[in-house]
Amino acid sequence: MRAWRDIAVAVVLGATPACAHGDACPARRTCDARRGGDTTAVDGRSAIALASDSARAGEGDAGDALPVGARRTFVRFDLAPLAQATSVERAVLSLAPHPAWRSSATPLHLTVRRVEGAWRVDDVGAGREPAVAEVLGEATLAAGVRSPVRVDVTEAVRAWLAGDASAQGLALEIDGGAAVFAGAGAATTGLRPRIEMVLR
Repeated sequence: MRAWRDIAVAVVLGATPACAHGDACPARRTCDARRGGDTTAVDGRSAIALASDSARAGEGDAGDALPVGARRTFVRFDLAPLAQATSVERAVLSLAPHPAWRSSATPLHLTVRRVEGAWRVDDVGAGREPAVAEVLGEATLAAGVRSPVRVDVTEAVRAWLAGDASAQGLALEIDGGAAVFAGAGAATTGLRPRIEMVLR
């Protein structure tokens, strides 16, 4: 089994220590919050990148591209650094189009499900998929448009952090077409799949 790669989990915290911008900070409530790890900016607020892995049924490691089609693509996040979080106000899965992908001439419908069973990249690559739950969220990829896709996954993240569900990640699927998003190995950190969370 390969080492985990970086898929970003962007965490926006509700309170913060001193901000580099001082009282003029445009996001005073959340700026410069840190929990260790690689930091990036999300809507002018501080965020951290956590490790994860991904695989597509029948293909294994998705690398720098995250293809999504009729065969499910699985993405799993390591939430261990968030163990002290008390509650999640909102959590959104954000996917950026891969630089080499050209959008479809027709709209595409993306569904996101919570993964219920344990899985390994090698097993998924060999066609052994874990169990998944009902649809958690959906999004439409407009025809001929290359733009990031955002799906609310608050319910799943709350269940993971509360211990009500095993944090086995998300399953992505598109019927009647395919899209390619930037994957865990994307050279630009900001393009990698992420979960953006606002914590109370």
